[in-house]
Formats: sequence, C-alpha cells, structure tokens
Amino acid sequence: MKKIGKFSLNFIILVCALISACSPLKTIPETPYHQSTAINLALSAHSNSAFQQVEANFTTARPLQLVYLVISNLKLTPSWFDGLSSIEVLEQINNNQFLLRSIMNSPWPFKQRELITCVTTKFSQQLISINIESCSDKHPMSASFVRVKHAYAHWEIQQVNNKEVNVNYTAWLNPQGNVPANFFNSKLSSSSRKSLQKLQHLIHSARREDFVY
Repeated sequence: MKKIGKFSLNFIILVCALISACSPLKTIPETPYHQSTAINLALSAHSNSAFQQVEANFTTARPLQLVYLVISNLKLTPSWFDGLSSIEVLEQINNNQFLLRSIMNSPWPFKQRELITCVTTKFSQQLISINIESCSDKHPMSASFVRVKHAYAHWEIQQVNNKEVNVNYTAWLNPQGNVPANFFNSKLSSSSRKSLQKLQHLIHSARREDFVY
C-alpha cells in the first residue's frame, strides 16, 4: 500500500455511508442539537434487489466549502454516521481518489460488516460531487467480518443561490449474509434520518477556525 502523507483539501465518503474524507477538525461541537432545515428522505426500490435505496436532501445557509469540509472529515464521520464503527484510508491514489475501509456494527446475531470503497471527488465553482463505490477486490478478505461487495453512495453539494446550499445524498448497499430484506429496510429510514440530523448539527456548528490545513 502507498503510504498516506498529508491529506489535501480535495478529499472526501462518505460514507455508506458510506461517506467521508480527511480535513482535520480540532473538536466535535458540543452545542445543543440544531436542525437547520427539514430533511426530505425517501426509500425507493433498487433494480434486481430486495434491499431499498435511500434518497435524501436538505438545505443549509453555511458556505459551500465549509459544508464539504464537515462531510469529508474522516475523524468526525463515526460521530454522526449511525452504526459506523471505524473508517480508514487504505490508499491515496491521487488528490481526488482514495481507497477506504469501513467497519459497520450490526445488531445481534449478525457479524460486523466490512466495506472497501473507491471514492472520487469532483469540484466546480458551484458544485462538489462525491462518488463512492464498492471496490471489494482491492483489499484482502478478513474472516472476522462479512464483506459487503455491492454498495454505492453519491453526494452533491450545490450552491443554489447567494444564501443557500443544497445537499443531496443517495445510497444503497446489499448487506450480504442472511440479513432479511424486510428487517434491513425497516431500519434504513430511521437510521439514515438519524445520521443526517447529526450531520446537520455538525454543519450548523462548524467554524472555519476549527479546520487546520
């Protein structure tokens, strides 16, 4: 594996939530929970799968780059992404592409899930997009975890006017193993909403001075 040096600003995944990156934040804000706007969240059918897909969006008045920095912070991700035990960078391919390893907790009697993802970020003046796809064959399997082989997530952070940034999130995965689809789908909506509410709080509470470069 390539040794990871200082992370560039152009890094995110997320993730799965599947999301994330590496802009280092000094502390996690401790102010009371604040949900700035409503979260629109829905589940939809996924082709050739009984496991459903999450589609969500919300708006914020915080600056585009600051929203990106919070979403892309690996250190923060386990604090807001429901069920995420750990996340690490396995390889930095270039400034915009990374290979990540995430460990997801599962309710008893299911084993923890391991997810290997390829993350690609694209930047423009008004839009930052983050694409996360399963890359299971790029890291050795572990007998300690169930490897998730089919998953993806996508973030779009868009400046829609002088005061508003829109955050769109789409994600889907097949948890593998003997997880009943009805059980998985019944937990998906509440878990995703809980995660996004915590993320909103961190975005609302973030300050530029909290980030070091």
